[in-house]
Amino acid sequence: MRRTFYQLSRDHGIGFVQIFVDTHVQQCLARNSRRDPGQRVPSFIIDNMSTRFEAPQPDSHSWEKHSIVIDEQFLSSEHWLSRLTDCIEQAIQDAPLAPSAVSPAMQGRDREITAHNTTHQLDLCLRQLISSTMIAVSGVEASVKTELSRRLNKARKEYLAAFKSQLAAAEAAEAATEEEDEDD
Repeated sequence: MRRTFYQLSRDHGIGFVQIFVDTHVQQCLARNSRRDPGQRVPSFIIDNMSTRFEAPQPDSHSWEKHSIVIDEQFLSSEHWLSRLTDCIEQAIQDAPLAPSAVSPAMQGRDREITAHNTTHQLDLCLRQLISSTMIAVSGVEASVKTELSRRLNKARKEYLAAFKSQLAAAEAAEAATEEEDEDD
């Protein structure tokens, strides 16, 4: 979902910064319980949302290079405000000079490629399974659901990483075979 916002900012020639507030689910549930009863969010919704949020991964996604994760460690830093300001200023400097001129035909082609990307499809399926599982266990204690959610998302990420690695190895082997065939 956050890539959509990056693309929107890129297409309009403005900088993109994401600020991820890393708050533990237990803390969210505790704050929610202190609300007036009519203002409370059902705990299964908070649990479900926690499974969907992912911290930025600038090492994996170059478009996330201007990201800040705000957690207790970040806020305890003496210079947290200047770090945040620096990140925003750098994003502004790195903003594209003009909106990208991607034709509708190219956008359609790119969407078609993504739609047929096996890894993307696998990720969507795994996310749907996790979502269905979390809905199915909506009556379970919040701490159990939180742990289940954390483990399922960790397993999803590990499975996708292994799948990508095996896919890359298969593609490399195929390319090597093609080169050998050309040499013959």
